[in-house]
Amino acid sequence: MCHIRLASLSAVQRQGQVDNRDDRGNQRIHQTRRRLTTSSLQPPEVIFSNNHLLVVNKTPGWKSQPGEGSGSSSGAVDPKCLLTYLQKQGLGGGSQNDFLTPTHRLDQPCSGVLIFAKNGKAASRVQVAWSKRQIEKCYWVVVEGGNSLNKSKLGGLELLQNRSSQLSDGSFRLSAIVNSKKATDGGRGSVSVKPVPPSMNSAGNSKPHSKDRGTDGRLCHIEWKHLKRLPDTEYSTTRHLLSVKTDTGAKHQVRALLAIAGGAPIAGDLRYGNNVLRINQDGGRVQKPLRDQSVALHARSVYLPTVSLGSMEFMKEEPFIAAIPKCWKDLFGIAEHGW
Repeated sequence: MCHIRLASLSAVQRQGQVDNRDDRGNQRIHQTRRRLTTSSLQPPEVIFSNNHLLVVNKTPGWKSQPGEGSGSSSGAVDPKCLLTYLQKQGLGGGSQNDFLTPTHRLDQPCSGVLIFAKNGKAASRVQVAWSKRQIEKCYWVVVEGGNSLNKSKLGGLELLQNRSSQLSDGSFRLSAIVNSKKATDGGRGSVSVKPVPPSMNSAGNSKPHSKDRGTDGRLCHIEWKHLKRLPDTEYSTTRHLLSVKTDTGAKHQVRALLAIAGGAPIAGDLRYGNNVLRINQDGGRVQKPLRDQSVALHARSVYLPTVSLGSMEFMKEEPFIAAIPKCWKDLFGIAEHGW
């Protein structure tokens, strides 16, 4: 699971800490985070950089790579493309400091850890780790619970609890069969989700049930843990902060499973949280977008314990961690420190 506390970051990410250079001369940038400037979007922050990897904290609105999202056109320079922006800032590898390969992605309205490779070796090793499910991603999400008079810690999340199986460490596993749907607007499209009962939530079960074989779907799991019930607002009285773990990179997996299979959509996620299914009448609903048009899904950490790159042994023990968006203090009453 995600072994992180909001007010206590790991040694690699501890605020104010800067290593000078390692024995190979690779500069390690930790919580000092070089600020990157842009006129239209909140700037991303550099969490770590050396000759192998560039790790940034993506802010909402940036596209991970060219061609993502609606409104993208071939041949045109997209000012919202984070990959292009970082290359222009000279933060890549190679002789021109522009070699950058995304090793995974984040949806445009979401935020958090995003890792780029600066050379072919790094790209290959990280991709192999992804393919073998040896990388652990931990998200922090704010979800909308259902209407409930229950003022307990999990009040409003009864539907999500009932559709999940509880694990030995106190966390919960939620599963569903996920199918991709073709995009019609130039974007990456959506996914359809078929909930499965908690009896199918066994660890290691990654294939569709026999009656669903022959489809292009796959059985996906997320593991979630409750962190905090959030203060009531005029828009919601049952918002919760959850930690969600997954070892796969299925498109919209966390967003779709929470909203459709669990009845607990992520705040701001009109794509999956606005249309209430008959089976989710007791669940939550996204009534309106957030003020900044973001979706409250934050990639809190990415852990690469099996990836070996030069003198980066710290990755065996330490995940890369991204501070939560500053706007969450105004939106939800939570901040990186002090809650």
